[in-house]
Amino acid sequence: MAPVADYVAINVSSPNTAGLRDLQQPDRLRELLALLREAGRGAHASPLLVKLAPDLEPDAFDALVGLVAERADGLILGNTTIARDGLSSAGHRAEAGGLSGRPLRGRMLEAVARARERMARPGVIVASGGIGSAEDVRAAYRAGADLVQLWTGLVYHGPGLIGEAVAVRSTGL
Repeated sequence: MAPVADYVAINVSSPNTAGLRDLQQPDRLRELLALLREAGRGAHASPLLVKLAPDLEPDAFDALVGLVAERADGLILGNTTIARDGLSSAGHRAEAGGLSGRPLRGRMLEAVARARERMARPGVIVASGGIGSAEDVRAAYRAGADLVQLWTGLVYHGPGLIGEAVAVRSTGL
């Protein structure tokens, strides 16, 4: 797919896929990135971005940001979380699997800002998670994101969110 893709995302962060987050171990991720780089070599190689979990401990996160800075073209932060802090419903707090949408916003912004501090440009950072308004897009860019991805926000706010996001980027932060 690399020759026809704008970028290739390697998602090692989903809590909904058994064992996938094990690929966030530095040795395993290093090996995976080496294999993917080799497979994607050529004149039409697409940028390689790695999607990390928002639940990593700070030291582990920093190590992975350094690894990605050396071996890939950028990061996508933050996918879904397994944390349930801040949820008001006991039923939702007890659910298994990844949580996305608004509860992820703070974790995503913290991860983007932390990664930007530790990752030299031209490393790309894509903010993903908890973006449901123009203000959320603006906050992601201010935290250090180069791009944003819209997912759950589209479900709750509709396709107009795309126009709001574009307007933020085109009119300035």
